[in-house]
Amino acid sequence: MKVNYHTHTKRCKHAVGEDEEYVLAAIKGGFKVLGFSDHTPWAYKSDFVPRIRMTMDQFGEYCASIHALKEKYADQTKIIISQKVRTIKNADVIIVLKNGKIAEMGKHNELVKHKGLYNSIYESQESSMEK
Repeated sequence: MKVNYHTHTKRCKHAVGEDEEYVLAAIKGGFKVLGFSDHTPWAYKSDFVPRIRMTMDQFGEYCASIHALKEKYADQTKIIISQKVRTIKNADVIIVLKNGKIAEMGKHNELVKHKGLYNSIYESQESSMEK
């Protein structure tokens, strides 16, 4: 089965094209899973603006766009949005969604100790980084 878990959009500033163009190209190429993994916004404590990360004001539109495409093309390919846990470890609160509903909520250390869905994602991503 052909899959791509690492698709970026123009929002992270090192890709071009519209979201739907990526989906259509994946379908045409026979991909059964297309994962969008743009560089998520980061709340810097300064006025620093990164060259390869979407801005905070783009994130809501990004999620809405990808979710709309997920619904539109559900019968042709599976679309997922994935983010690296390490980019949110220092957030005030982390909300973990499963099937559109809140599965877990808390700070990174609390969620890791809970040994639930967040922890399994975190451990999976960390172990893949070690390889």
